[in-house]
Amino acid sequence: MYLGWPRETRAINYGINELASKYPIRGSDRSYYYWYCATRVMHHAGGKEWEAWNQAMKPQLLASQVSAGNEIGSWDPAEALLDRVGGRAGRSASLIARK
Repeated sequence: MYLGWPRETRAINYGINELASKYPIRGSDRSYYYWYCATRVMHHAGGKEWEAWNQAMKPQLLASQVSAGNEIGSWDPAEALLDRVGGRAGRSASLIARK
């Protein structure tokens, strides 16, 4: 889609359907980077898939935020490679910029 392929392209629809069938990963299997990339794709695709994804994603984001202490409202760095570079600020910024 970013290169101009129409939304109706078979390969695009296959990818959207794959993401939609999994919805946001929950619990300890979650990957913030997956959430970020998959959310960008689903938002760009739009339609009912985006609406369903967004509704499923909101509670996951809120539940994974730090809820007490000095870091309240941010997200704990969870992925070694990405978080060594960006840390808590990078993690939080990438999740805030999801839409």
